[in-house]
Amino acid sequence: MDQEVVDTYLNKIPVQARELVQNLDANEKWAVYAALLQNERMSFSELRDLFDMNPSQIDRILKSLVAGGIVYKRAKSLKDADDNARSYYELSMLGQNFYNAMFDLVIPPKRNAPPAYSTSSPEHRQVVTSPMNPASHVLGGSQHGRSSAIRGAAKPRLPTAVGA
Repeated sequence: MDQEVVDTYLNKIPVQARELVQNLDANEKWAVYAALLQNERMSFSELRDLFDMNPSQIDRILKSLVAGGIVYKRAKSLKDADDNARSYYELSMLGQNFYNAMFDLVIPPKRNAPPAYSTSSPEHRQVVTSPMNPASHVLGGSQHGRSSAIRGAAKPRLPTAVGA
């Protein structure tokens, strides 16, 4: 493979985007990312219990997502920052923006469409609101969904598999 050609094309992709995707290199990391998308913020024990993981496994996943800038670890005080029982995790702006970009890449918004548009399969429609763009994207049939604040924006809803 011609490294010069590889470098030419590789330089067209921002380093931050490549690193972000590389941090989501396992299904377990994607699952934790999705759980935080849906639940806004979760404690270490909530994530551990949700996925029925041993503490060292969920700790490695969370440390990787935090190191990659996808997730923030928050605490009420600086003293609590190292205490998993007193801290919680939430998506960073980068993590939220990545979801929006990924979603728009897979299902681009229709031009001149109302905020929520339908597909040809009305029985499988779901409204998905991205945190950075209040316009709704529709997957599949009937509109439903809830919204809540993520840094003052609408909370994203994850698409569900057809037939699930």
